[in-house]
Amino acid sequence: MKPSHHPTWKRLSLIAIACAGCFSQLDASATSLLQAYQSALKNDPQYRAAQADNLYGKQSEALGFAGLLPQAQYSYSKSFNIGEQSQPFLGKMVTSDLDYQSVSSGLTIRQPVFALDSYARFKQGKAQTKQSDAQFDARAKD
Repeated sequence: MKPSHHPTWKRLSLIAIACAGCFSQLDASATSLLQAYQSALKNDPQYRAAQADNLYGKQSEALGFAGLLPQAQYSYSKSFNIGEQSQPFLGKMVTSDLDYQSVSSGLTIRQPVFALDSYARFKQGKAQTKQSDAQFDARAKD
């Protein structure tokens, strides 16, 4: 038997190729549309201002929490002393050299047992963070 060269197969092949070409065009335009949207967001001054405000608002909670943490302070000093000391000894003035170094260091850690003001700042920071998130969501939809 001879293979049949029916015009329907040619037509179906052409339709399949055309559909494949259309779908590839749709995919390319969808990607470029997404890229255009992302580029617009990246360069939109109002959206960027909303992002900056949101980032600032998120810091409020961290700053409030910092007030509840222990406070540590460290100090260090080193000095070199060179001099002479004269004093009477058995009716004569005796002079002695004073050449020495002095080192001092200290660590202080403070943790309040109950600091209502720090706790209030922490709660206020959490509220500001939630408010900042809500404002960003609202501004991002504009």
